[in-house]
Amino acid sequence: MTDTGADSKSLATARHFLGRPVLLRFDRPAGSHHPTHGYRYPINYGFVPCTLAPDGAELDGYYLGSTTPMSWASGICVAIVHRLHDDDDKLVVVRSGHPDPDDAAIAAAVEFQEDRERYVIVRPGPPTDRTAMPDTTNLTFRTPTEDDHARVLAVVGDWWGGLGGDAGARQRAALLPRLFFQHFTDTSIVVEERGELVGFLIGFLSQSRPDEAYIHFVGVSPDLHGRGLGRELYRRFFDTARRHGRKVVRAITSDTNTGSQAFHARMGFTVSSATYPDYDGAGMTRVTFERVLD
Repeated sequence: MTDTGADSKSLATARHFLGRPVLLRFDRPAGSHHPTHGYRYPINYGFVPCTLAPDGAELDGYYLGSTTPMSWASGICVAIVHRLHDDDDKLVVVRSGHPDPDDAAIAAAVEFQEDRERYVIVRPGPPTDRTAMPDTTNLTFRTPTEDDHARVLAVVGDWWGGLGGDAGARQRAALLPRLFFQHFTDTSIVVEERGELVGFLIGFLSQSRPDEAYIHFVGVSPDLHGRGLGRELYRRFFDTARRHGRKVVRAITSDTNTGSQAFHARMGFTVSSATYPDYDGAGMTRVTFERVLD
């Protein structure tokens, strides 16, 4: 596509995902029908959780490479369907490792909903460094001690914006018993900025699965959101897992935590179970992820 001027709002939003891992949630799975117009969806069609498009809904996306009805999928955004007559662009996502479809293949896949004369296909520009480390000048990374247990418990309410109220804070605290700060410190991380706790990752090497490692709980101070600290914590844990010969890292999140789901997709995780009912007890549905280390 030749650039013809300033991006529309939806194109500017969509460009952020080009060439990146994306998690899609499908509200129109393959084989379903449009609720108003009645046409059939031959492929999975959905949206990127925790995004905001100009129409007030999430940013939409087509998932190519599978016609099996799905609830969730992660992959790489290889293109954008840029609509010329309305501000409602769509991502084109394929499974990681799948060959990029050419423009003709994309056009054929989306023709059930898109008029070929009313859009152009936008591809990624020159490669950019998407693995750049955050500025860690004032940050101290270290393994936790038992004294850090109380410090971490003190932030599980505020850092999550009071999510779930006091009950939610107690539930998060219950996931962080003192034993993690006694017996799993070699593979966990605490981050401080000028002596103040600003982040942590609790993870371990599986005792029963010699090829696997597990990220149990991660927190980042809201003051540092958007600075890449979460990504850096994961990167350091991946390095630790590799040094110990681990090939897979696993993690879970709740089925309602779409922000966490989107973050794991950006970190290269794939969804191993879109919804796992009663994973942690009755009514506690979880989404499970895995990332194969290269």
